[in-house]
Amino acid sequence: MVGIVIVAHSYKLAEGVKELAEQMSQGRVSIVAAGGLDKDTIGTNAERILKAISEAYQEDGVLIMVDLGSAILSTEMAIEMLPEEQRKGVKISNAPLVEGAMAAVVEASLGSSLEKVNASALAVVNLPKVAGEEVTPVKDEKIYIPEVNEIVLTLKNKFGLHARPAALFVQTAGSFTSQVLIKNITRNTNSVNAKSLLEVLTLGTEQGQQIVISAEGKDAKKALSALQELVESGLGEEIEEVSIKPESLPAKPPVKIQLPTASEPVYEKPEAQLILKGVGVSQGIAIGLAFVYNPKILTIPDYKVENIDKQFNRLANALNKAKQEIKELRDIISREAGSKEAGSKEAEIFNAHLLFLEDNEFLGKIKTKITEDKINVESALMKIVREYTGKMRLMDSDLFRQRAVDIEEVGRRVLRILLGVGTQTMTTLPEKVIVLAEDLAPSDTIQMDREKVLGFCTARGSATSHTAILASSLGIPAVVGIGEKIKEVPENSILIIDSQEGLILVNPEKETLKLYQDKQNDLHELKKRAVEKALGSAITLDGRHVEVSANIGDLDTAKKALEFAADGIGLLRTEFLYLNREIPPGEEEQVQVYKEILETMGPRPVIFRTLDIGGDKPASYLSIPKELNPFLGWRAIRYCLDNPEILKTQLRAILRSGYGYNIKIMFPMITTLEELLKAKKILEEVRNDLQERGIKQAETFELGIMIEVPAAALMADVLAQEVDFFSIGTNDLIQYTMACDRTNEQVASLYQPLHPAVLHLIRIIIDAAHQAGKWVGMCGEMASLREAVPILLGLGLDEFSLSPQGIPEIKKIIGDMTVSQASEIANKALSLNSVEEIKKLTATVLKSLK
Repeated sequence: MVGIVIVAHSYKLAEGVKELAEQMSQGRVSIVAAGGLDKDTIGTNAERILKAISEAYQEDGVLIMVDLGSAILSTEMAIEMLPEEQRKGVKISNAPLVEGAMAAVVEASLGSSLEKVNASALAVVNLPKVAGEEVTPVKDEKIYIPEVNEIVLTLKNKFGLHARPAALFVQTAGSFTSQVLIKNITRNTNSVNAKSLLEVLTLGTEQGQQIVISAEGKDAKKALSALQELVESGLGEEIEEVSIKPESLPAKPPVKIQLPTASEPVYEKPEAQLILKGVGVSQGIAIGLAFVYNPKILTIPDYKVENIDKQFNRLANALNKAKQEIKELRDIISREAGSKEAGSKEAEIFNAHLLFLEDNEFLGKIKTKITEDKINVESALMKIVREYTGKMRLMDSDLFRQRAVDIEEVGRRVLRILLGVGTQTMTTLPEKVIVLAEDLAPSDTIQMDREKVLGFCTARGSATSHTAILASSLGIPAVVGIGEKIKEVPENSILIIDSQEGLILVNPEKETLKLYQDKQNDLHELKKRAVEKALGSAITLDGRHVEVSANIGDLDTAKKALEFAADGIGLLRTEFLYLNREIPPGEEEQVQVYKEILETMGPRPVIFRTLDIGGDKPASYLSIPKELNPFLGWRAIRYCLDNPEILKTQLRAILRSGYGYNIKIMFPMITTLEELLKAKKILEEVRNDLQERGIKQAETFELGIMIEVPAAALMADVLAQEVDFFSIGTNDLIQYTMACDRTNEQVASLYQPLHPAVLHLIRIIIDAAHQAGKWVGMCGEMASLREAVPILLGLGLDEFSLSPQGIPEIKKIIGDMTVSQASEIANKALSLNSVEEIKKLTATVLKSLK
């Protein structure tokens, strides 16, 4: 990028032009002022100019803007004092100082060459300041005005470019090498870097508003095409037909979530000593004691530093630790959703937090603040955080004002790590309570003890806050935006949360309390009846029974599996016991936890997947080294075979806890027959050891493997001779088949569950198993895709295993079809050559079932 030097006879003039230019460039361009002989004396000095050139120097060169003739002489002297290799990259512009500097920094911010930057500065000579005045064109200088590819789009997705859609937009823009800019023409904003999440959020772009996206570079057209397709498809959200939205229109009021009304009794208006009104953001009623949550206030130190590099290193270390913490939170919400991947909308909240910490604009401003002001990293961090949150809190839209909370949380997280302050959470509470707080961050909500937190109320927040979204996802009754009156509620008061009406009743009368207890019971019965009515066995119209099970990662999700009438547990991710701790779990701890899950599931089958660690699930105490390609590296069964004691401890715990229950054991990531035989040998050794010691263990169980490596799929006929069942792990099978890292947005388009190659592999696996008399399940996310169900059913899949919430819909699709219909659809799909054709086929099928 080209650097800019401002040379003027007046120190104040040079600094003023620099300040104005920095506003135009949004901090993306290195701009240095060299004005006056000193702060008070008019003149120019070659040594000052030389120093400025050295500070602003970039590989792409330096353009120098000058005011009066004698300044050129001083500048030429300064250039003569530069090393010969640098002189070639330094140019004095003939453009007017102020207008030329503004045009130059904008062009430089696009990453243009020195010649282009100077051409843009010179081009302002042809732009009249006063209407009707003619301007003499510049002679003897070729003026080049770059052509910028741009598109104008209207946002149709429900909430515009807020955090999650903005993150998707930024990731897409970042996958191209071209410079990409975006501006909100409805609000008449400046253009900002489309690859910076924080910059995009500051545009405050809502549904119905228009944006201009411009791109310049080798793949500019591809970038614009991809972004246009992304925006027009709704940025991963619901789209509505909208007209262009004038800025004067008020923001839409928050959407109120309504509870079921069928068969509900009518209740009179309650009376209580104190009734508070807010916004209900989740369904349900909660009754319990008030617990006031007051997190510790962090004191921000502010002092001068000498060692800038030390501050940079502290920042880098804190960022890495913060990213790890956020990933752990993301995994928690993913498990809550029953999904192996952090792909749910709720988990995307934390993906946005990660993007904040990887935002070059954000980090660049922190480093610039440290360097220029010579201040400590804590102070610089929070000043930049306040700069961004200040912009967002001035926006009209509540949706974007709420994003300031997310940025503050990320800032506080990094600050806490820098200060060495431990985390404060509500993971351990003395009893069941309703939490009252000024506000709650998404991480506070995620880490609540779900057994103890009955609901929560906050002074701040709205229905669009990420905390509200998480509350709804987790089924926690909540009311937010109550205001300062929440401080009038004494701790240990009896509270009722009515999230449908957005009411908090404090110390209610006995009659009111009884009314709400009855209402709570009625709602529970309504929900229970609805589940019973919607969910039965998945039986096709011609009588074939198909198991639909749940993927779980802890006891809470097991309970949710029962709530949604899962036939069993198709995947118990045992690694949940190994993550977020300093030492591996012992045998007794594992036995206790596994027994709780088995007791919850009763006679239903539970498939234990042995430890699947590594790849995207690291554990520091296991000393798994960093790898260039961790998904292809030392993980899952490979690690366990090299560390047999860890595997033996787990197998003993599974077999002991499985006594009297319907358990199955499954080894992950089997690639070769040799690996399977080694794993079976270890299992046999463990069984013999328990038998010799007279310890009760599961008397009978089925043994299976996950097929998630193409090599295993192609050898399925051989592997089937050694096991009782297969479970297809499509998350890995797809990424290995298509050679695309599923966590890499730049190749996300290759991750296609309905790709013909993937479908052909699945057919090979199922056919091989059935020929050997073995059954086949699927526990990857593909099992939850509506459009995949008819094909998988037609291919003969015996079991679908997915997140509990998705079970009803999958059962319904299966129950609306015959096996012969599904077989015909599967054969047709396998005859097609593209994902688009297959999607059209399944879309037509699903439409016909409605």
